[in-house]
Amino acid sequence: MLVIGRAMDLLRLMRAFRAVRKIVGRTEHVSRAVLGPLILLATSVHVFVYCGMLLWGGSITVGQTQGVPPFYDLNNFNTYPSGVLTMFNILIVNDWYAIAGVFLTVSARWVVFSYFIIANLFLVCTILNVITAFFVGGTYN
Repeated sequence: MLVIGRAMDLLRLMRAFRAVRKIVGRTEHVSRAVLGPLILLATSVHVFVYCGMLLWGGSITVGQTQGVPPFYDLNNFNTYPSGVLTMFNILIVNDWYAIAGVFLTVSARWVVFSYFIIANLFLVCTILNVITAFFVGGTYN
């Protein structure tokens, strides 16, 4: 109960400052504008996860993949959540070539690199730029 009281005091204090009110108002404006691109991002990741599950679902055994760096075989498409984790790592450009190396142990080179390069180009170069443009465009209106 004490925590709720402290939170309410903090909210009252924040309302007193004009800058905080402007930040909250701008956040509401930007969040409404970026909702469409975020749905586009979620849909794109969803499609790539299901394509990865179709290609490699169940083919990577965690802890038993030879010749890959430790813990990189946790990035797989065996389940939907692990596929989302893998695509998130691709989205933030976290060693996508090392993640692709895991799949090279079970699939043809051209399939692996085609998938990961297309995912990287589409998600990182296109979708993230669209989201950034909405944030930048939303702050100047």
